[in-house]
Amino acid sequence: MKSELVWTMEFPAAGMDVSPHFRQLPQRQCSLAVTSELNSGLSVTQTLVFSGCEAFRCTYLTASDSDLILAAYDRVISLLDSTWLKELNAKKDTKDENLRHLMICLDDGACYEVLCRGFAAA
Repeated sequence: MKSELVWTMEFPAAGMDVSPHFRQLPQRQCSLAVTSELNSGLSVTQTLVFSGCEAFRCTYLTASDSDLILAAYDRVISLLDSTWLKELNAKKDTKDENLRHLMICLDDGACYEVLCRGFAAA
């Protein structure tokens, strides 16, 4: 499956202190917070916010495509020819051109996927 790089983490997921924290937020948003301790001893958190969400899911290594895991490890990618996105658009009267299938895989084996219209990292 073709993909496009959207964003890369500032620190490797291999250094995560705690499990990622996924939250549903008001107004069809969700967030994923990842915390890691840097070599300096400082703890840093990166938060990804997905907006205009239609659906989300979390799969683990055995349930995910190994090529996608490598492409999405420590980075957010957009899946350009997504079956999941096609299925959702088929349920609507018109195709939503702004809807994207984003994915990120982290060191604990979790791959988070979101069908959304917007993305921001803080």
